[in-house]
Amino acid sequence: MSKDLATKQAGAVSTDLAEWGNDVHVGKDLLISKVLTMQAMSELVVESDAKMGEFRDSITKELLGDITKPVAFVPFHCIKKWDISESENGTDFKWVKSVPVVEDPTHPDYNDNWEWTVQEANKTIKRVRRLDFFCLIASQIGNGGLPVTISFRSTSYKAGQILFNQMYVRNKMVKKSPAGIVMNLGGIKDKNEKGTFVVTQAVPLRDATSAEQNEALTWYKLIKTSTVVVDESDNTKGTSPTPNVEEASAGRF
Repeated sequence: MSKDLATKQAGAVSTDLAEWGNDVHVGKDLLISKVLTMQAMSELVVESDAKMGEFRDSITKELLGDITKPVAFVPFHCIKKWDISESENGTDFKWVKSVPVVEDPTHPDYNDNWEWTVQEANKTIKRVRRLDFFCLIASQIGNGGLPVTISFRSTSYKAGQILFNQMYVRNKMVKKSPAGIVMNLGGIKDKNEKGTFVVTQAVPLRDATSAEQNEALTWYKLIKTSTVVVDESDNTKGTSPTPNVEEASAGRF
């Protein structure tokens, strides 16, 4: 009796992935979580299911860390977006949609030079730039972890610019890949006339290992060749995009 036959007769489940087929394509069915920074008026905080300053998975609601216990992550890709909200009275803005930033001036949808605030009919339209980073949580690499996105906008936009510089400028200068440095996701509490809020920050932690970078590269290739869906459940049409936080114009990037 062959070894393979004996194994099958013993009722063992095959671990040869080729036997399970490869005809399922990701397409538009890969849903990517966001890492949400819990603010004072975040739904989970209001419902006493989370605390301000925590970082939560937007889909599973899993606690990943908080501003006192930073989350190590490997960033490997970035996309730029506009968050668009509108108001009828000029103060109470409600989120409408998010659209990609189109930087090519020859493209018919070019919008890199959009004004941040415009008046249309009886509504004030506010456009806020956002940087979305596709990342791997370091502790989940090799353990079946899926990519997540970390967004930087409003008062945290400058921190996103710093992360962008780290990935695509500083890393390149020392011949590292965009995923060459593991970052720590943390933050600080700040306040203004609207209340207290968390400003998200990302700082370098250590060099990424070859295994971490290879895992990131695998996901980067998949995401670039697929139309993945980023969970936008935190942005429901008609809701305030950033409760109790004054929008900070950090400049065009």
